[in-house]
Amino acid sequence: MSGCHSHARVVSLTSLAHHVGRLRLDDLALARRYRPFAAYAQSKLAMVSFTIELQRRLEKARSPMRALTAHPGGSRTELLRNELPGARQAMMRRVGQFQSAAMGALPTLRAATDPDAPGGACFAPSGWLELTGNPDVGRVSRRSRDSRLAARLWLTAEMATGVRFPLPD
Repeated sequence: MSGCHSHARVVSLTSLAHHVGRLRLDDLALARRYRPFAAYAQSKLAMVSFTIELQRRLEKARSPMRALTAHPGGSRTELLRNELPGARQAMMRRVGQFQSAAMGALPTLRAATDPDAPGGACFAPSGWLELTGNPDVGRVSRRSRDSRLAARLWLTAEMATGVRFPLPD
């Protein structure tokens, strides 16, 4: 990471779904029991876990680069419209109106551009349950902060891709 600019960063897009995800490192493709939402939640949990592990390794390597995550909260997008079954859509309507897709993009923009963004942070809407609002540092799940699981995910990613990521353990 020598020669890395102090504002260089990796921003991973996640979702509130990461809070309900479970990492099945022995079956990442969920071949034994595939359920679309479970796969989505697992992928978003993996994204947060991997990014937190990346930040830990960047710090250990004394790199100025930062790794962050962001999620759009509850945003009116095609994913929401097309992927949530009718019962979930009805429940979400009862929670309240979601924000526009443009508002949902703001956490990602802040993670990518805020010069004071702390490495390892997750930017999210600041309102109730992180569904709507202006971007601020949000919460990540306890599972995503499990350093043992994240280290195993890192190794699994290296083995699956055949690429050794050049950062210290």
